[in-house]
Amino acid sequence: MDKKRKIAIGTAAALLVSYFITIFSLGSVINSQVERVSSEILGTDVTVRGGHVSLLAGSGGVGSIEINNPQGFDGDYAMKITNIDSDVVLSSILSDPVEVNYILVHEIDVEYRVGSSGSNIGKLLNSLENHTSDDDARNVHIAYFALDETDINLGIDFEDVNEELLRFTLTDIQITDIGKEENVKLETAMKLIFMHVFDEVESQVRDQLIEAGSEAVQQEIEDYLDEMF
Repeated sequence: MDKKRKIAIGTAAALLVSYFITIFSLGSVINSQVERVSSEILGTDVTVRGGHVSLLAGSGGVGSIEINNPQGFDGDYAMKITNIDSDVVLSSILSDPVEVNYILVHEIDVEYRVGSSGSNIGKLLNSLENHTSDDDARNVHIAYFALDETDINLGIDFEDVNEELLRFTLTDIQITDIGKEENVKLETAMKLIFMHVFDEVESQVRDQLIEAGSEAVQQEIEDYLDEMF
């Protein structure tokens, strides 16, 4: 084997090894990237676990996300996501935009707390709205996002009162083609998703409280009528 061929084979082997090292380290890269961006835009600690890649499927994603309560609220977390199926096109990781075929979010637990300064979800929303983006990363296109099986546990959390009010299941959420029409950075895409989800949580909490209040008033009227007649 001549010297030039040996060099070519050695170079190819080195590139192949580098490729596999990069691929197998992508899980931790995905974790740290999602964790960093989420924490910055939400103004609270976010923990991401289970970053993974699949060489056979050519895809990658994260496993679970836990969003801590913002300052001023008790409890371990505001939202915990325990099941995320995602498909990131690995061949686009170094491209612009990065292509995400889908993000499917299941089994979410939202601990919605109302205190003297408002709600924890409202405070997270406020952080999202006031955050100024300085992300210079590549653009991202998320073809499909869906969220289901979301349980909302609503409670009040004042100094002397800590009470669970009601539990209900959030209506499913679907978003398509984030970043298709215009360039969207990862940070902006995540802000859009979080704002959509938190807006929907706030809206449905209000509806549930109105409905619960109406039912309580109706029951009081029925009890009164029963006593009268």
